[in-house]
Amino acid sequence: MLINDLNIKIYRINIMKNISGKAALLALGMISTSAFASHWSYQAEGAPEHWGELDEAYKICKSGMNQSPVNIDTTVKAHLSPLETHYIDGPVTLTNNGHTIQASEKADTRDSITLDNQNWTLQQFHFHAPSENTVHGKKYAMEMHLVHKNADGELTVVAVMFDQGAANPELDKLWGVMPDRVDQNVTITPNLDMNKLLPTDKPTGALAAL
Repeated sequence: MLINDLNIKIYRINIMKNISGKAALLALGMISTSAFASHWSYQAEGAPEHWGELDEAYKICKSGMNQSPVNIDTTVKAHLSPLETHYIDGPVTLTNNGHTIQASEKADTRDSITLDNQNWTLQQFHFHAPSENTVHGKKYAMEMHLVHKNADGELTVVAVMFDQGAANPELDKLWGVMPDRVDQNVTITPNLDMNKLLPTDKPTGALAAL
């Protein structure tokens, strides 16, 4: 996943009891490359250091200065505007895309965030288990990426790191209907309360990697 043109903010959350069972499909999907000859992965021939060689569309991965996955190992004291979330509708469908489980929004969704005085509409969110990125070399049990887009088509991704902890009812809704097969779509009923997937304490001085 290229982050050269993405604004990444990373938060930490502690709401997971475990990631066994169906959640393990997230990890399996990421390392399975047999069905996706030119698709990226995290190991062997599809590992990040080879992404630029897999396909012409990925060639920027050879020269990108902020290529994901990243290890955030520098602490910077920053005074950033608070991240304002406006999650109302919740996602509509879950899709197993072969790399991860992705939740997609309906076209007229009202779910959005306000960042740098701009409105960014939530397009989709997906999971990586274990986390795709690291903080001071530490991998977390799971990482959620919430992908947003503004009126100019620019993207902002909010990343939430999960530690093991108490069970979360909203995550249980996802695990209960998680699609087992690649390209399988599942409708989420009832809608998810996105706010309960976020940490209650969202620091205003979040780490930014650009």
